[in-house]
Amino acid sequence: MNRATQLLMLQKVELEIQDKMRLLRQVHRALNNTEELEALRQQYNGVQNDLKKLESLQREMELELEGISQRIEEHEQELYSGAIRNPKELAARQKEVEALKRRRDRLDERLIASLETTEKFREKVNSLRERLQEAEAKWEAQRGKWEEIERKLKRYLVYLRHQRDELRQSIPPADLSLYEDLVRLKGGIAVAELKDGACSACGVGVSQGKIESVRRSTGLITCGNCERILAIVT
Repeated sequence: MNRATQLLMLQKVELEIQDKMRLLRQVHRALNNTEELEALRQQYNGVQNDLKKLESLQREMELELEGISQRIEEHEQELYSGAIRNPKELAARQKEVEALKRRRDRLDERLIASLETTEKFREKVNSLRERLQEAEAKWEAQRGKWEEIERKLKRYLVYLRHQRDELRQSIPPADLSLYEDLVRLKGGIAVAELKDGACSACGVGVSQGKIESVRRSTGLITCGNCERILAIVT
């Protein structure tokens, strides 16, 4: 293997590392992308809290209604028992019973409306719970797949980095320095293959004499147009 081929192999390994690092970042974003799930969870919790408040208010109205009904019953027993003989007191008690009945009727209407609203919220809570459970199950399945991809990528990156380190150790420092300078200057592509008599990076044709020099030479030959190192893969 000549020096140019070594650098080409190094470039391929380093580009592969960059590619797999991009994939790994995408996997990390996917694993951390729980916004939709969190939004659904917050919506469910919010509606559930609203339902609890409605149920609490409903219980308060039921207790109040029970108390009013009990007072009406007690007052009517007093009225019908003949225990109250004073006409003014009797009239006052009758008015009080009528007021309590009107209050009871209004409270009955409010309670019926509350029951209807509570039932709608209960249905909404049940629907959101089902959606949330489905979303959580789907997320768990997806997370398992992403975590498996993550493990494979990490193992492959360990292998690639080891391969890169071995290649770098085998390359002369001067060649490595030139390669790194070209990587910075040429958008990450320092070495170009000769394909069909042309530089694969810029597409410009290379003379037959230079092609033969690249094929035979143990040194580094560059493209006359883009100045990248030329290599032939046999």
